[in-house]
Amino acid sequence: MSSDQPYFYRGSRAAIDIAVEDTRVICLKGPRQCGKTTLTKALSPEREFITLDDPTQLALAKKDPLGFIHQRERFCTIDEIQRAPELVRCIKLVVDEQPRTFGRYLITGSADIFKLKEVEDSLAGRVQTIDLAPFTEEEREQSQVNFLENLITGKLDLSPRPVPKDEGSLSLPDRIVQGGYPEPILGGVRRIQRWHREYLKAIISRDVKDISDIRREKEVFLIFKLLTTRTAELVNFSSISRDSGLHRETVSSYLKILDKLFLVRELEAWHQNPAKRLIRSPKFHIVDSGLAASFLNLKASDWMTRRDQMGHLLETFVVNQLIAQKDWFENDLIFTHYRDKDKNEVDLIIENYDQVWAIEVKASMSVTHSDLKALIKFADLCGSRFVKGIIFYQGESIIQMADHRILAVPFHLLWQKTS
Repeated sequence: MSSDQPYFYRGSRAAIDIAVEDTRVICLKGPRQCGKTTLTKALSPEREFITLDDPTQLALAKKDPLGFIHQRERFCTIDEIQRAPELVRCIKLVVDEQPRTFGRYLITGSADIFKLKEVEDSLAGRVQTIDLAPFTEEEREQSQVNFLENLITGKLDLSPRPVPKDEGSLSLPDRIVQGGYPEPILGGVRRIQRWHREYLKAIISRDVKDISDIRREKEVFLIFKLLTTRTAELVNFSSISRDSGLHRETVSSYLKILDKLFLVRELEAWHQNPAKRLIRSPKFHIVDSGLAASFLNLKASDWMTRRDQMGHLLETFVVNQLIAQKDWFENDLIFTHYRDKDKNEVDLIIENYDQVWAIEVKASMSVTHSDLKALIKFADLCGSRFVKGIIFYQGESIIQMADHRILAVPFHLLWQKTS
């Protein structure tokens, strides 16, 4: 690994390198402690670096935001900009004065500042946003497999054959419950569950007030805990309201906060107008399977005994792995889920203009014909747009199913090189 890289290769790095050459402002956003600061410092060590977690810098930014921006060097990185969103409009004024200066500002946010009313479309046409998630397993293994890119571009070798798992590799349950936050998996943290719990408490006590007027942190914390029991399920506001004792509108507002803080991910329902029997409700996924596992008190040894909860976490794990890779290459991908009123469902739908892929997640060691039902129905619904259906399973071979459009693929292809 070259000295100008962070201590671990991140798939988003290439996208940032390209963006600084042709975009005035680059915004790297993602949950706290997923590696944004480490990555931005390693990208351009010569850039001025300011973090608004520094109370002195934050006070200066809030007192005189325009003066704060004008005093910055020509190329500047501003870390945790959600703490002073008023800076965004000032950045707009400065970059408009020199529209041909690219890479002028690299900003990071642990909240989605473009969902805040005071920001919204302030940098429209001037900014490229890039998402950074906790480590994917591909990043953790440093394999640079780029599964999603290879799938979308047709470079992925899906010919039926054995694909043995690397000896000594972590087990799938271990990967699920550890999650991808750098500090617990790379920093030698012995009690990962405790780290996850303290992490969430710190975010809710510190960051909620930066993006909302809500001060009832305990209620936000409660909603998150309830969502961990519902990860990979359709959102049912009435159920969450009943179990929390909070009004439906309050639950909805807290969900929006958790989404802005990158703690949960909303996955919209796939639909097309002629298909009237489709369920339109979104799903919510906790943004990191390890974070959810800690609040469910799930360990890798629970793989067989708490099968239902592990199954939901497994789906969340795969969905997170794939969506995390969306900014690693130049494609405008849309991610949704599919469910109809006959309870046929597909865990993840990936659309790229007029092409569609369908992903199903199975915890079993084998795949049967009954596992194909929903995929076949969805493929028929898409017609010529449908490219491929993939069922991830725990086997060690790529298997061509009876329907030529569908393959069974081992989970470890998400992070393991096959040749």
